[in-house]
Amino acid sequence: MTSIAEASPAAAARRRRGPVLHFIGRLFREKPLGAICAIIFVLFLILGSASAFLHPWLARAFAVGLAVYLLAGLASAVHAAQRVGDVIGVLGAFITLHVAYGSGYLRGILDFVLFRREPQGQAARSSR
Repeated sequence: MTSIAEASPAAAARRRRGPVLHFIGRLFREKPLGAICAIIFVLFLILGSASAFLHPWLARAFAVGLAVYLLAGLASAVHAAQRVGDVIGVLGAFITLHVAYGSGYLRGILDFVLFRREPQGQAARSSR
């Protein structure tokens, strides 16, 4: 006898596509663009810094990508800051939030989607 959760269309789609493709579909349908960009930024930092040692062209491409990110972040920080003296602090907050959000999302993808682990301890309880 199947339960209601197993007979739902979402459960049928999950079985057809597999857990990874189901998660990617949900990510693009339900999450804002910022979540996807944060993941891409963290992957860029990890893969770019690792590949910079392989070839000088890759190091230059990584430096250009990082410079573009920092200039865009600086422009956003100038726009968001209340005072001129707050610009560096706001830029640091932007970078910290992007790295933390992206790495947390990436860890969640690895743990819950690829390795199919269950939440442990305090993470099992919702904070809401």
